[in-house]
Amino acid sequence: MSDNFYEIENNPTTGEDVARVADVGSAQELANMENDMRNREEELKETYEQGTETERNNLEIADGLAQKYPHAFEQTVLQDGSKVTVFKNYLIPEFNNKYNIVTDPDNLFTSIDLHQRIFIPQGELGSPYTTLLFSKEGYIITILNMNTGPFYEPYFKPNSENIESLLDTTKTVLKEGGNISDRIYKTKITFNNGQNFITASSRVFPLSLADPKYRDMKDLGVIFKELVNTFKIAEIIGKKKEESQKLKPEEILNLLP
Repeated sequence: MSDNFYEIENNPTTGEDVARVADVGSAQELANMENDMRNREEELKETYEQGTETERNNLEIADGLAQKYPHAFEQTVLQDGSKVTVFKNYLIPEFNNKYNIVTDPDNLFTSIDLHQRIFIPQGELGSPYTTLLFSKEGYIITILNMNTGPFYEPYFKPNSENIESLLDTTKTVLKEGGNISDRIYKTKITFNNGQNFITASSRVFPLSLADPKYRDMKDLGVIFKELVNTFKIAEIIGKKKEESQKLKPEEILNLLP
């Protein structure tokens, strides 16, 4: 760009000195730079409002899980308007107390191999004190440390405050460059209106489940398979539970005075 971008010219009508563009090429260059800056500003604004490509993938998957397995998940809307999909882990041990997932006398789980049917109820994915969150930040598995505070509920069903706390920890992890690993992150989860807390241990998987590494890498491929079968089992259980809670027409009529 020319150093002599402007030149001074006297206006004979007013007698004033005015500046005019002396270098048309430099003017065009400046206009292009301004246009690029405006475009970049719009891109950053869109990324801020809609998220990065990975965040958009994660959100799409979180919504898709709730639609594909409506009995296994529920969604929570946070204060900022964002949605988080929460897995109903408690369905698995609750159902297993009434039925037998392993022997499967009603042939409800024929699409799931026997090894998975044995593993899932006993593993952390079937623990009533575990929660799985799916948000734009990724997949987060959290387990309550029952030695850090009193807990009187039959299972851990995180409320919006709990979820906010877990996501705050996750955002800090991602900001610090956290990635897929076995590292555990601690979060204090409050209960009983904040009167006491329990420490929750979380593992954060910020890579979108859409990433092929979840299917191709040996360790993540195993996780992906376990997740899929866990969701299938919980969906079958949740649907069965909902059906068992429905009242027949005569039962409804009997409730009327």
